[in-house]
Amino acid sequence: MKLKVFIKALSPLTVGYVGKPYGPDIAFNELGIPSSTLKGVLRASLSLYISEVENAGLYSSCGEVDPDRIRQAHEKMGKACDVCSLFGYPESRGAGWKPAESKAKIKVRWIVEDFAPNLETITRIAVDDLTGTVKEGSLFTQEYLPPGSELSFEVSVLGGCRELEMVLIAFEMLRFYRFGREGMVDLRVENWEDAAQHLRGCGEANIRSFSRLMRLKSYMWGD
Repeated sequence: MKLKVFIKALSPLTVGYVGKPYGPDIAFNELGIPSSTLKGVLRASLSLYISEVENAGLYSSCGEVDPDRIRQAHEKMGKACDVCSLFGYPESRGAGWKPAESKAKIKVRWIVEDFAPNLETITRIAVDDLTGTVKEGSLFTQEYLPPGSELSFEVSVLGGCRELEMVLIAFEMLRFYRFGREGMVDLRVENWEDAAQHLRGCGEANIRSFSRLMRLKSYMWGD
């Protein structure tokens, strides 16, 4: 099942990149939004849902990001959790950090091919998280994608009804979860009719996923 999704920035959105000898202190990633970044925030939003919202025991999440802790959690569970089975995970350091196979493949692209994003720059100050005060010499510049900017990406979901339902949950939860340190985004599924057709044979998952899909066919926060 392939889903075409549009994502819209609701706040200034930065996917940081450090290494330019010139320009802003925190530049927007030259690759745009890498697949790994998008996959990471979707993984985190799905984990958040399972740990804080979903209480029927339908899905599992180890809740870990460190490879060794992931391995330990999976050993305790007796298998890989559903989140890691869907999005993949790095094996432990002793195994050479080889990524496990993923059931969701994500491809990110601009809406218009070779489109140069209209990036803006802002001057900011850094705040100490512990004291809540401004750090000395903390003035820096940051490049960002302005609110209202749209991107599109494609997700190829391998597997069946469970995998599709988890991807739709991740989409919906990302509307309430931060993108990066402080960015907020909205999403909509462009080819929702194709997804609805795919859900026809999904039994109970069809009922849950169809209502979620209807909420995802347009932006939650308005066009």
